[in-house]
Amino acid sequence: MSSDSPRLVLLLAMPIGSVATIATIARLMSEGAVAPARVVALVCFGALFAALSVVVWRRPQASPAVGASVLIGSAGFLVVQLAVSSAAGEIPDIELLAQLQWLPVSMALAFVILPGRKLPIAFCLVLITCVSAIVLTATTGVARRVAFEASTLSPLILIALLVFVGAVKKELRATQEALGDATLSSERDALTGASNRRAAERMFPELKRAGGAIIVFDLDDFKKLNDTQGHAAGDRALQSVTKAARQTLRPSDRLIRWGGEEFVAFLQADADVAVGVAHRIAAAVRDLGAGPRLTVSVGVASVHPDDDLLTAFKRADQAMYAAKRAGKDRVVIADRR
Repeated sequence: MSSDSPRLVLLLAMPIGSVATIATIARLMSEGAVAPARVVALVCFGALFAALSVVVWRRPQASPAVGASVLIGSAGFLVVQLAVSSAAGEIPDIELLAQLQWLPVSMALAFVILPGRKLPIAFCLVLITCVSAIVLTATTGVARRVAFEASTLSPLILIALLVFVGAVKKELRATQEALGDATLSSERDALTGASNRRAAERMFPELKRAGGAIIVFDLDDFKKLNDTQGHAAGDRALQSVTKAARQTLRPSDRLIRWGGEEFVAFLQADADVAVGVAHRIAAAVRDLGAGPRLTVSVGVASVHPDDDLLTAFKRADQAMYAAKRAGKDRVVIADRR
């Protein structure tokens, strides 16, 4: 449930509550004499709903406090109304029905406005309200009392089921997120944070459908760097190259560490665009200031409709090695059909 859900529910429920209050007053008055104090109480309650609707509309941050206030007010209003009616003797049908309409309001608000850790509090509040209502209607006839208790307890059962379903959904969502995290971790290179070859296999069919291009780039003289400055320096160089490439690629492009010092980029673009991106990657690596001077040799190949991943990669890889043979720190485009 999004953080804005309670506000939306309140903006819907409170105007409905105001209208329901007006309808209750009209119905009570049409059925005969009604205590003026009760009419005043209902008018105040309806006006309060309307005023709080304005507060929630203009100050979204007040939604939790307003929601809790409306919940407690609705529950308290029901208990007070039933207490007054019970003290006066047997509760007439019309008043009993008018008071019953607030139970669903209290329960709906309890479930929607107080989600998560506060749900047990909401459930206890509704339970107290319902038990109080049952006790206060002890003077009603047996048949009407059974009907009243059934109408009171059935929403409680519904609330309990909703709480259970909500807990199950929360567990399922947590499991899905854990599985998603595990999948993401299995497709991520631990050193650089780039995608790995497993991710490339999953992403390649989409690239082929889009008619994209592959860029393969490899750090020049990486073995010499490892031998002279150590593997820690080599790891830092790989991380720096990854960062430079990421800053150059577009959001729709995908960066993959193919293995060792060799990287692959998937671009949903034609070869001309890919060549421009390849030159920018080479320039970004060349301009890295900290540490030893780094360069990359880059090969670019278009993805053909009948390619599989290895076929497309091989063409770009051969172009990358042609760049190395031509003097390194340059971009070579694979033969086009």
